[in-house]
Amino acid sequence: MHLVDGIPIGGSAYLVYVERVFEPNAFLWRNQNNWTTLDNALREITPWLKEVVDVIFT
Repeated sequence: MHLVDGIPIGGSAYLVYVERVFEPNAFLWRNQNNWTTLDNALREITPWLKEVVDVIFT
């Protein structure tokens, strides 16, 4: 079980690295470090709901 800001993310989420943002004002699935939008999480790791994550292998 992984913790984000001391809160477990549980089995319904992945930790994702935000490499690029196409919609900067899109809200994060779960607020973290007082971040509320994807633009705040650029080049950071944040939890995201598994059912909406597309895994891309490069």
